[in-house]
Amino acid sequence: MPKVRVYELAREFGVEDQVVMARMRELGEVVRSAASTVEAPVARRLKDALGAGSARTVRALATDPAAGPVTAGHPVSGAAEHAPERMPEQRFVLPRPGRPAGNPPPGSVLRPQHHEWDPTSRWKPLQSFDPRTVGPYTVLRRIGSGSMGRVFLGQTPAGRLLAIKVVKEELADDPEFRRRFQREVAAARGVNGFYAPPVVDADTTGDIPWLATAYVSAPSLQDLVDACGPLPLRALRWVAAQLAEALRSVHAAAIVHRDLKPSNVLVGVDGLRVIDFGLALAAAVAASKLTVAHTTLGTPAYMSPEQAEDARKVTPASDVYALGAVLVFAATGRSPYPGGDPVRTMIRMQSEEPDLSGVPEEFAGVVAQCLRRDPAVRPELGELLRRIAGDMEPGPDGMYRPSELLPTAAFEFLGLQDV
Repeated sequence: MPKVRVYELAREFGVEDQVVMARMRELGEVVRSAASTVEAPVARRLKDALGAGSARTVRALATDPAAGPVTAGHPVSGAAEHAPERMPEQRFVLPRPGRPAGNPPPGSVLRPQHHEWDPTSRWKPLQSFDPRTVGPYTVLRRIGSGSMGRVFLGQTPAGRLLAIKVVKEELADDPEFRRRFQREVAAARGVNGFYAPPVVDADTTGDIPWLATAYVSAPSLQDLVDACGPLPLRALRWVAAQLAEALRSVHAAAIVHRDLKPSNVLVGVDGLRVIDFGLALAAAVAASKLTVAHTTLGTPAYMSPEQAEDARKVTPASDVYALGAVLVFAATGRSPYPGGDPVRTMIRMQSEEPDLSGVPEEFAGVVAQCLRRDPAVRPELGELLRRIAGDMEPGPDGMYRPSELLPTAAFEFLGLQDV
């Protein structure tokens, strides 16, 4: 049997995670969580100790004194001796309510036959007018587009992947845009790499300006919650603390994000990354020069009231509001002002209180402070971080691991290994 995770073994034998973990401890193995991996020799010993019969599970035997103890070397039914070995890529599928098992629908962020995120789900084929090279880099796929231009998946000559943002041609001749682009590219280089993909390369003076950052192969918070449901309290605090630190790093580089939202937060084994934070002022120039409809930049469901009213009023406190809105989504699966009409959303945030129903009571105070209508009374990020971190609960060894903070389904969705 190859290396597997504790919760996978539990499903295979029809018992709970805690049963497997308890038996592993009896066998002298140290396990931190249900997402811990089990080496092949230990798995073979567990096959003997956790063989699940057709009528009685190990849990049932453990609670039935007449059945006697289950010990290593004495399988329950012998069924485990004939259990087929599973290849490492064969994972159990945990369909969410309302979603049938089997292949996900076209365009899904899930891998076929799996409950894992598909890293290629956002990639699109190149169009005939898309570049095949940008600077010294090969362009492989199109990732997306915005008011400033297009984003491509690129590759260095050595094979490292990049996210390359190429400015629209009609902006390249605008002197004011170029000045702001150069200024914000320089500022983006100063953002801490813990929290944002580092700037790898850029050309701010060529015919068509572009910016290349390291490509992060991780799903967004939007993908995670959509696939696995709202996060529990411990995971919410972990997400909140990471985002508060990320925004402090962005603000320290004299940048205001302006468009923090669930799809701009990537979730990985080493923590969260915030993307699309630089170039905000350059994008504002792009919006005005191209006369884009509703030139207020940002996403209405997550932008602050002052940003919805006038983009020139945006300050770091506006990002604090967006942080609160993102945390509402993480806790409930929706924004503070749910609804499909962006204009109606912006009107409601000027006069109505945000909808915090579904946010855990112990966490609602933090979120409510971030979502105060007056930016002057929102908490500073340092104050917010101290409050959140003070309530966080580390694992047994004092570390914060996604495997111990996220629900099993969410951890499996991320395709992570315990660290």
